[in-house]
Amino acid sequence: MQSTNQKFRLQNGASWTSFEKFRLKGAEALSSIANGVIATLQTKTGQYRIIEERDFQAMYGLARDVERLRGGLP
Repeated sequence: MQSTNQKFRLQNGASWTSFEKFRLKGAEALSSIANGVIATLQTKTGQYRIIEERDFQAMYGLARDVERLRGGLP
């Protein structure tokens, strides 16, 4: 039986092809990154994903749960 996690319905959001383009947008760039949205920043050194704090905390919590389960149930 396959289950799906309804908690994460992440969607692609804004995308910037350089840090300079991201910087020029200023606070407007960050305001476009709402809960459930992942923005993309492409720079010379790599590609980066930017997520809202609540999404990060939820994913971090799940990752901690996975690590705890991998170590065996207490």
